[in-house]
Amino acid sequence: MKYKGKIVQWNDEKGYGFVQPVDGSQRVFFHISAFTRGDRRPVNGDFVIYTLASTSQGEMRAERVTYSAKGTRKSAKSGVSKVPAIIAVSLIGGLTTLSVLEEVPAFVPALYGVASLIAFVIYAKDKSAAKQGKWRTPESHLHLISLLGGWSGGLMAQSYLRHKSSKTSFLVVFWITVLVNMLALSCYLEPSLLPESFQPLLKKYR
Repeated sequence: MKYKGKIVQWNDEKGYGFVQPVDGSQRVFFHISAFTRGDRRPVNGDFVIYTLASTSQGEMRAERVTYSAKGTRKSAKSGVSKVPAIIAVSLIGGLTTLSVLEEVPAFVPALYGVASLIAFVIYAKDKSAAKQGKWRTPESHLHLISLLGGWSGGLMAQSYLRHKSSKTSFLVVFWITVLVNMLALSCYLEPSLLPESFQPLLKKYR
């Protein structure tokens, strides 16, 4: 028998949430694996159709979950922002242009490009691990790659993969790493921003 309900208290990072039946009965647990492979990630407020199955503990859970027509209409409105991609292309493209003009060494845009790619891959693997209940990547590793220049890749992963995009404590540290990295890059591009005692050392590596 099929039931209809609305997703409530969805935890995208851990890949599970609860469905509140439209008839007002007790909500039921569901895991992301209950959706058809290839479906978009759910969000709170999505309407779904599902069947019920009993767990080994005798509790009910939603299975064979699909979006109802109402849920599908909602997904069409909630497109993925293109801003992270624009930021990434602008940053790496700008550094590449400076490299061609011999304003900065070639390793600078290469560093940002490679670090961003690595960051995106790490985010993707961590999201997959979260869905499958496997070993997770420590958040400190994600922040380190961001600090080293991979923050644009991390920003794209947060938007396109919807991973680590709603955890406030993580995002606070993430944006701190972005600010620190951009400050370091600004000082590298313009050594005069640093105290005079540090300028000769920095110019040595330009």
